Amino acid sequence: GIVQTTGGGIGLIAFGWICQRIGRRNTFILYHLVALVIVPIACFVPQTYTQLLWILPVYGFFTLGMHAGYAVYFPELFPTHLRSTATSFCFNGGRLVAVPVLLYSGELKADPNVNLPVALSLLGLLFLVGVIIMLFMPETRGKELPT
Repeated sequence: GIVQTTGGGIGLIAFGWICQRIGRRNTFILYHLVALVIVPIACFVPQTYTQLLWILPVYGFFTLGMHAGYAVYFPELFPTHLRSTATSFCFNGGRLVAVPVLLYSGELKADPNVNLPVALSLLGLLFLVGVIIMLFMPETRGKELPT
């Protein structure tokens, strides 16, 4: 809803500012780690609508806000002759990989025998995969673009 999306919009704007201060890699790691923690909090903690209204902007800030970094980070990884193609591949290749996860997510949510907060929290563990991947990625802040 609007509360989560507002938090996400602020997270998108803040991503650029944060990555200029602590680096692209560290910003992605920060967003992924907080997302890893906030997903189960959003699923299990809120007992009232007011509590949910306080948690959802934080949830949106970190789970949606990280997407701003892709437009900054991907082009900085590749030499000029590959930059646009490789960036496009990263954006759209990620979407292709997400398809089976989204299908599985739908199955989990539709199964009446599955506890929805548990299922969503387990899917939130994918943020840990993002952290692990980022540990192997280079930092590009302050470096010349590869030619």
